[in-house]
Amino acid sequence: MSMSPERLMVFVADGQAGSRPLTAAFILLILVAGAVYMGTLISIITSPNGKGMKFAWAIFVFIAPLLGVTLWFLVGRRHARSSPATF
Repeated sequence: MSMSPERLMVFVADGQAGSRPLTAAFILLILVAGAVYMGTLISIITSPNGKGMKFAWAIFVFIAPLLGVTLWFLVGRRHARSSPATF
């Protein structure tokens, strides 16, 4: 069954082309989680911690993303700011 271009445009404009709000919400959730994950890694890299500690935090975030991100922002950043920079 073939549709004319005008009919197809009306079909899409009416939102009947399979609009899925849960899919859009899921994609948004993935994008936000990815942004938080990347922000965490950038925060770890730019922290005043030594290379070994940065590496340990990065590995921890890769192994346990949710726990690693949460602990970095609750404990790691605060500790990194209070300790002197070592290289």
